[in-house]
Amino acid sequence: MNNNSQSIIIFGGCFNPPTLAHQEIIRACLNLPNFKEVWLMPSASGYNKKITTKDPERITMLHLVKHYHFNNNPRLVISDFELNNPHLKETYHTVDALSLKHKTITFWYAFGADSFTDMPNWGRGKKLQSELNLIVFERNNIKPPTKINVTPLYLFKYGHLSSTGARKAIVRDANLSYYVSPYVQQYIKANNLYI
Repeated sequence: MNNNSQSIIIFGGCFNPPTLAHQEIIRACLNLPNFKEVWLMPSASGYNKKITTKDPERITMLHLVKHYHFNNNPRLVISDFELNNPHLKETYHTVDALSLKHKTITFWYAFGADSFTDMPNWGRGKKLQSELNLIVFERNNIKPPTKINVTPLYLFKYGHLSSTGARKAIVRDANLSYYVSPYVQQYIKANNLYI
């Protein structure tokens, strides 16, 4: 386990919308010892993903999660790094840019086990998989790998949930409280998102 007080966890994703699974992952990351902060980093529309929700809406939903579910924990930082740098299309672009900008920080990257498994298909994915400091959480019944550069996280309640599932629930007018916090749900309804 990491012992560097200048170590920061990057948890990136679309957060479109942030779900109860995201909250469970955030809580687990904050509970890991010896990390200074956890940065939530919403991604811009990338080469393989088109995000139709406006960036400020996703940022607002993350602030609602931070405020109501993490008591505005100062160790939880909502970062607009990727949103302000839309040329960062692939994960390795972000990794390189963060390393260049923050030379004294050791970054750890949180991914689902499904993403870890798929990583060799990404740009420079095999290098990322073997060289990054990784926190890998159970996802879609895929267990974290046993590797020296991986800290495993096990989710016990919401690991199966996804933002895609939440958006589909909105379209079919299903119970959204199964997917997102009540505050996020209220924001989605008040702003007619995803319909």
